[in-house]
Amino acid sequence: MKRKTTLAFILLITIYIVVVFQNCSKVGSQLGGSQNISASGVSTYNDPNLLSVDDLTVTKGNLLTLNVTLNQVSTVTQNFQFQTINGTALAGNDYISTTGTLTFLPGEFQKIISVNTMNTNLTGAIQFQIQFGQFDTGLNLRSVTMTLTDPGVTTPISSLSSVSSTGFFHSCLQKNSTAYCWGYNGQGQLGDNTTTDRSTPYLVSGLENGVTSIAAGGNHTCAVQNGAVKCWGHNAYGQLGDSTTISKSVITAVFNLSSSVTSISAGAEFTCAIQNGAVYCWGYNGYGQLGNATATDSAAPVAVTNLNSGVTQIVAGNSHVCAIQNGALYCWGYNNSGQLGIGNTLNQSVPQLISGMESGVTSVAVGMEHTCAVQNSTVKCWGGNSYGELGDGTTTNHITPVAISINDAQNVYTSIYSTCSLSISGVLNCWGYNGYGELGVGGTYGYTLTPKLVSNSGFTNIGNSLGYHMCGIQNTNIFCWGYNYYGQLGNNTNNTSNIPTQVLF
Repeated sequence: MKRKTTLAFILLITIYIVVVFQNCSKVGSQLGGSQNISASGVSTYNDPNLLSVDDLTVTKGNLLTLNVTLNQVSTVTQNFQFQTINGTALAGNDYISTTGTLTFLPGEFQKIISVNTMNTNLTGAIQFQIQFGQFDTGLNLRSVTMTLTDPGVTTPISSLSSVSSTGFFHSCLQKNSTAYCWGYNGQGQLGDNTTTDRSTPYLVSGLENGVTSIAAGGNHTCAVQNGAVKCWGHNAYGQLGDSTTISKSVITAVFNLSSSVTSISAGAEFTCAIQNGAVYCWGYNGYGQLGNATATDSAAPVAVTNLNSGVTQIVAGNSHVCAIQNGALYCWGYNNSGQLGIGNTLNQSVPQLISGMESGVTSVAVGMEHTCAVQNSTVKCWGGNSYGELGDGTTTNHITPVAISINDAQNVYTSIYSTCSLSISGVLNCWGYNGYGELGVGGTYGYTLTPKLVSNSGFTNIGNSLGYHMCGIQNTNIFCWGYNYYGQLGNNTNNTSNIPTQVLF
């Protein structure tokens, strides 16, 4: 990843805002405008995007948390002041006046500040500002406007009904019954009838309505539309399921799955779906990942052995698969690092019930060579652990499930060598490999062995990933982070990001 040299007296600062409360929505426009500011002892600042910040609507009586992040890691100690400024909202009546100084030591890039809003009666919307700068030298970098409203007037998170999924180098989103894709398109996996990469979302032609599920595979994509499965992209192993091995850059119907499909998951070179509670898979089968007791590829869906009813979740990884059936967890396919969790490293061509996971399992995710699941709100992981992706504080592989220090989880997600968990309240933690910033915690250091906080609130979904980037839904908006060479972060750049960056529609 490229990194620009930081000059001692030039600082570009970006403030990203995460609001810690339930029910919020962005209502304003980005604060832009060129500045050319001089002050005693401070070099001239001339940058049209010194701060990129959205105005926010905040429900009264909640804690507002601001993540303040430098665009470049500081090489010297830098001090930046912040202060709240009255508007129509008054300190002591509507919010608690807050001032302070953020000190970034050499090598640091992120700080957090908090502001309490007060739960008083309110008619209409009122506003106050938070200013950031070096006020002792007369430098005010930018002001951020906060709009206070009473509970019940904000847009509910569920209104967008969005689900994301990421492949090797592309990303897709099911949003309001439509399908969008962006990033690498060398195999036509964006579905736009070209092989041209895109750094912003593309509305997939033919999927403008009726979409209920989407899955980005290695270099192919599949979606469920009105109960039928449609796939496009790379098809060398029959992973599009249309009974051919011819790649397609437009959507194509999957053979014999034209109705009653509720969920789809795409692996590296194969795909699986749930139809009427039963699992079907197709594509590459060299490690038994199709689950039909063979190692023969199939260009059309085949029924997975013993999973003919009661399946609520299916997740296809690089070369192995896991499914939840009536609260019990089954896995099959490649098992070189113990990622099937069955106490050995032998590949399996039919589903295997994981010992100790016979009930209470509500979420599962599979990475390159590891697996994690949520059982009774506790996260358990097993398999390869070279980069700490199991989150147990070691780099030791485990061939059976190991509980980690998260016991309030609702869902779990994986990328190639990392893992994230999401709590019921929207708290997002990630751990494992971070060479491209895919943990979203800032920095691109090698890896972390235990969970690290990404966000205190607002996330409702994170897409499972086959690559070195991830995407998630926060407060009705989609954010992506990590590797971005092909524009897979969707922010109209090719710059890798180690913190969540908003996708531009």
